[in-house]
Amino acid sequence: MWTGDPDDGRRLLPALRGGTTPVAEQIQALTYLQLQSIDDIAQAPHKRRYWKGHYLRDFGDEAIVAFLSCGARDGDDEPDPALLASGDLQAYGGAIASVGPGETAFSHRDALIEFVARADWTDPAQMARLVAIKDHYDPDNIFHLNHNIPASQPTVSPGASAKQ
Repeated sequence: MWTGDPDDGRRLLPALRGGTTPVAEQIQALTYLQLQSIDDIAQAPHKRRYWKGHYLRDFGDEAIVAFLSCGARDGDDEPDPALLASGDLQAYGGAIASVGPGETAFSHRDALIEFVARADWTDPAQMARLVAIKDHYDPDNIFHLNHNIPASQPTVSPGASAKQ
């Protein structure tokens, strides 16, 4: 995303491409409202989704290869579309890093990029599968601080009675 003068952004495109041909490219001028609503249809309310972001201070060759091969099975050159999640790389640094960490509420000013991975699905049975895995490996819901998958049956501590 370029937030400056559109003509300046277009002049920078060859440097951004780095002499390679992109697999896909979308260039269009949008208002802020259009940008914020661009995924509204794809992220419709009927979908189930999970997002997770990580701030990275380094993004070396191994990480790039891992990112580009997401969804590929061992020995395959092409990813399996059924295994693909989507991911974004959002550049940081520059003006973001010129402000001290205690000067604003944003605390990841030393990050190079933010990697956001997400997956979505529509089949409710897939969430039921996650609940079955959660029931097996985490019946006491110890891992509940992130996106929690509640157990199918609430657990009761020894000596306590279940409330009706």
